[in-house]
Amino acid sequence: MPSAAPNPEMTDVVIVGAGLSGLEAGRHLQRANISCQILEATGQVDGKTRTVKSRETGPGFNDVGAAWINDTSQSEMYKLFQRYGLGAEIQRSTGNTLHEERDGSFVSLPYGELPISQEEAASLGALLSNLDKMIAESCLERPEKSPGAQQLDQITFKDFCIQAGPSPINGHFADNISRGLLGVDASEISTLYMINYFKSGTGIANLSSD
Repeated sequence: MPSAAPNPEMTDVVIVGAGLSGLEAGRHLQRANISCQILEATGQVDGKTRTVKSRETGPGFNDVGAAWINDTSQSEMYKLFQRYGLGAEIQRSTGNTLHEERDGSFVSLPYGELPISQEEAASLGALLSNLDKMIAESCLERPEKSPGAQQLDQITFKDFCIQAGPSPINGHFADNISRGLLGVDASEISTLYMINYFKSGTGIANLSSD
């Protein structure tokens, strides 16, 4: 990044944010002979793809932003991934996975299974079925035109999930998926926003598969 403050009057386009989207936008503009300035508040180039060392000395790194990628719901990002020859590890979908319980203990289960009771599974299944129906009926480009949009925008995603069934698993699901996808608690976003987010990612199953 240049040390001197950029002058907007000297450039055609100002791009806010030096993450992958901002950098890729700048690359396309330059190829079209359009001048641009990229502004970044943090003083570093990485956006949500930042990797940091696990400790000051010794081996190990942690992805604090992007961690998984696929060629289906992230096709454009995958093209960048291939263009720059970035290495990867294949996500395993067989064997056992470790789940951390709410009391801090761990349980090992076959991949794809959840450590929940039949009652919890039924409650969560009913919630997911209802959400899938709402996602299918929602309008991606104009979410405010979706069925029941006004009511959905007035209730948090956490409250919606809790009201959908008696089991506490619904509330835990709401927080887990909103924290994992958006980095916020389910009580901080509206149900309409979450439905639209699910729609943009081609469904809950696809977004939560990681």
